[in-house]
Amino acid sequence: MRNRKRSRSVGEENRAECPFIISYAPNPSRADQERHKNKKRKRNSQDDNKRVQIQISPFSPTGSFETHDTMDLYYTVKPGKRWQDMTRYNSFVLNSIKYYSEGFVYIANELTIEHQKATNDSKGNYKKSNNKWVMRILEIRASNKHHVYACVYWIY
Repeated sequence: MRNRKRSRSVGEENRAECPFIISYAPNPSRADQERHKNKKRKRNSQDDNKRVQIQISPFSPTGSFETHDTMDLYYTVKPGKRWQDMTRYNSFVLNSIKYYSEGFVYIANELTIEHQKATNDSKGNYKKSNNKWVMRILEIRASNKHHVYACVYWIY
């Protein structure tokens, strides 16, 4: 019997698989916050999968919220041990473009890709598309030069 790769749909060809899942976490209790402040406490591998991280909101809204004091976001990365074991970097290069941690990046979505394909088929009448998404790179980690991951904060 022959080994054949399954054929991919057109949409799948442009997407890389990601072995990590981000889950939103509730705000930690005061006891958890105090425990986190104790720098002498040793971390073990079981804690890596439960490690709650925080993303401070880049926005400072006025007023108050019903559910939270701020727009800050608590999250966990799973599998946490695999994420923590990778090397952390300040930048990476993709298609000759250098991306930095804490930098803002435009991301093409399906509408942008369709628009680009349609304009490439026409006679050079390219109009700039405003359908790109914007994200901020929070953290860059890699296991090797072929497996680089970025934890991002979607802006709009």
